[in-house]
Amino acid sequence: MTIDSGGSVAIKGFNYQKAVIAYIAVLNYQKDGFQIIIENQDDAEVFAENNKFFIQIKSEKLSLTKIGKQDKNTKRSILGKLLDKNFPGAAYKIVTTNKFSEADKKHLEKVAGMLVPCDVFKYSLEQQQKFEEALKVENLPCAGLKDKIGKSLLVISPFEDKLDTAIPFLLGVMSDRNICIDGNKGRASLTELFTQIDIKSEIDPNKHQNLLSRKELTKANLDKIFVEVDKEAFRSDLRKEILDECNLPKAIKFKVIREFFNLYTIHRSLRRKISEQLEQVSIDTSNEAAQVKILCDGLSADKTDKPILYAIIIDILVDKILEHDSDC
Repeated sequence: MTIDSGGSVAIKGFNYQKAVIAYIAVLNYQKDGFQIIIENQDDAEVFAENNKFFIQIKSEKLSLTKIGKQDKNTKRSILGKLLDKNFPGAAYKIVTTNKFSEADKKHLEKVAGMLVPCDVFKYSLEQQQKFEEALKVENLPCAGLKDKIGKSLLVISPFEDKLDTAIPFLLGVMSDRNICIDGNKGRASLTELFTQIDIKSEIDPNKHQNLLSRKELTKANLDKIFVEVDKEAFRSDLRKEILDECNLPKAIKFKVIREFFNLYTIHRSLRRKISEQLEQVSIDTSNEAAQVKILCDGLSADKTDKPILYAIIIDILVDKILEHDSDC
């Protein structure tokens, strides 16, 4: 399958960490009990099918030395920060790009991944012992430390920290999971997903304990993102189709398109007023364009600019078409 990496809708807010969280979410959100808690853009906790995973996401080039090296400020290494978290039976994962040190791969053993079907490795016994000695300096509790290190995995993602490689890959995964990516729908869904990740990562539960649940990304959240984006894209396509059939002069048509974006802001009150006036209008799906013209002519006495009137009438007609279709 070939995924178009172009498209008129730009992916807003891209970075590697969000791309990894999106990758995990799309692959797993249909599983029982799925939930991601987005602590910040580097850290996440994942629940799926009675399993718990603590995840660190790093876009910089990593090596085994760098994974175990203490940060001067926090006095924690990447692995130490990860293993400082506790949950019975949890697994621990560091996710990074394919820039990982080639020389260090000899100290890794490829294993099957539970969350992502890509290159997943566990550390050799020798390397585990080195990590255990290094982590003692960080004053991590010794009880269970060896077991935690044994359950720690390194995941090398199938995409780089680049929009032009990550986005086509994610769109392909979405398509494989029967998520609609036609036209601009896939890109719009990813932009909304990235936005939600940003919002959830910025919530500080230490200041507001009652906001903890709002850091969660669940199946319901993902369903809403994919369904609502699909629905809005369909609305947009239907409005464009009706507008094209109206055969308006290009200059007027351009202004109508511009006014579509103002319907629920600048023209909100006017749209509500006209919608109430047309409440009893029946739908003639055989010729929407003719109906738009009749309705606009009937309302033109209020001196509303023609492009605004066309935009409002077409949008109201789309509402009626969607309501009619849902009742069938």
